[in-house]
Amino acid sequence: TWRWSILLAPRGSTDVNWRCSHVNLVMKSCLGNKEAEFLFAPYSVFTVKEIKWSANPRSGRYPHEITLAAAVDNQDEPEDLPLAPYA
Repeated sequence: TWRWSILLAPRGSTDVNWRCSHVNLVMKSCLGNKEAEFLFAPYSVFTVKEIKWSANPRSGRYPHEITLAAAVDNQDEPEDLPLAPYA
């Protein structure tokens, strides 16, 4: 089991120039249950900040944890960045 955390630029909370420009918030409500998720554009740029390996990830209670930082704007990043090996 994996838990992914995505960090956004903290300055984006007060300065629109620092808000992630390639993400959308998708909201869904079904049978009284509300669900929200962020949807990033294909090939969005992320930087791995931290990985915590779990001794027992299959239990679901203690997943591996991966923390990524999202780029503010994909267009500001080089086009020759390496892709993830599973992409």
